[in-house]
Amino acid sequence: MQKILISLLLAAAIPALAQAPKTKSETIKAEYCPMPSEKEECSKVEITRLIFAEPALTAFADSLLHNSLELKLANFSSSHVRKKLKKEVDETKDDDGKYLRLEQDADNALYGYSPDYLTIRTGYWAYGGGPHGNGGEYFSTIPRKGKIRELTMKDILLPGKRDALIRLVKEGVADDYVDGQKAENRQEVLEWLSPSFERDYRKQDFNWTLDEGGLRFVFNSYSLGSYLDLADVTLPAEKLHGIIKPEILRQIGKFKKTAKD
Repeated sequence: MQKILISLLLAAAIPALAQAPKTKSETIKAEYCPMPSEKEECSKVEITRLIFAEPALTAFADSLLHNSLELKLANFSSSHVRKKLKKEVDETKDDDGKYLRLEQDADNALYGYSPDYLTIRTGYWAYGGGPHGNGGEYFSTIPRKGKIRELTMKDILLPGKRDALIRLVKEGVADDYVDGQKAENRQEVLEWLSPSFERDYRKQDFNWTLDEGGLRFVFNSYSLGSYLDLADVTLPAEKLHGIIKPEILRQIGKFKKTAKD
């Protein structure tokens, strides 16, 4: 009995921020099938919201969806989404009375959390005619308390270490291509990526997230070149000492991934 009591007291002493944030999901669907379009040519929108117990976090998550969607929505009610979809599709009507099939899917999920931060993964895919659609996944890491502001590379890097990180990520991309049999050797990829890779990422942030045991960097279509030029790189924490701030490395050590790949 005494052991049980001690266990309960220890559990109660664990800070609330070490626990997973309480969330739920809400999916909104809209469909518009203009005549004379066939049923299989219906235009569709599907949006999955991530709702937190804290309204401010929900508002931030919703803003990520608004920014990713091509439809400009005032709210996420199904009637409003369908109204906007109908307007968008009707504007594509050609002289023969045909319409483009439009599709948009946007979803938020809790990727993971540490004691002080949480990461939202926003997936997006759109089709507006042509041989294929386009999309990707994007990560936003924010503090769990205080002002809600997305962390940038500047927030997590030690001073003067941006080039060192770029070099590690570039080498990681090369390894990813070799491991995936998209290149014969690392040098081939390193030469292909130079010099625009360094130039670009000195000015812009990577698409990155905290992950279990390291930092993850995801390159979606067109971010490295063509539609098919993709990469997914995780740099282990031991490679990041002297580059990433110690407090961020501590968060990496306590990060819990909740989303499925």
